[in-house]
Amino acid sequence: MLYKLVSWWFNSPRRFAGLGFAICVSLLLFAFYLESYQGLDPCPLCMAQRFAFVLVALVFLFYSFKSASTPIKLAYPAALLGTCGFGIYLAGRHVWIQSLPADKVPACGPDFYFLFEAYPATQAIKTMLMGSGNCASIDWRFLSLSIPQWTLLFFVALLVWGLAGFAYLWTQQKSHSPVN
Repeated sequence: MLYKLVSWWFNSPRRFAGLGFAICVSLLLFAFYLESYQGLDPCPLCMAQRFAFVLVALVFLFYSFKSASTPIKLAYPAALLGTCGFGIYLAGRHVWIQSLPADKVPACGPDFYFLFEAYPATQAIKTMLMGSGNCASIDWRFLSLSIPQWTLLFFVALLVWGLAGFAYLWTQQKSHSPVN
């Protein structure tokens, strides 16, 4: 039963990649909901994590329109590993900052928009990726996990989903290809 369910999802690259894309878009929409309707202001690391979800979504979207050439097929798992790895780093850093004792939390810094208005892009990105005291506050929890903890969980899940799907499709194509 489980095998049939897994093979149903993974047999179609569009279905498999479409679900990954839909999950990313849903998470981004939920982040915008929390910002717009719940009044949660995203810290710079939250904004960087949103950007990472956009990158992961683009990998899944482009894979759903995949090319038949083998080098392109091999680029998708690498791109997914890179984008999810970037997201895992950002979310992991955010979780780490939130776990620091109050006296070890870095000083609060400017918000995301001010960073890019006041500093050159390279300095703003560097400051954003380091995180600040703003990133240490926990304003929302669901099932006792904070937003960065959920984000970390979803980046890991998307990475596992994506790599499992790519591996399944790769083995299916290898087993159905003619032997020369």
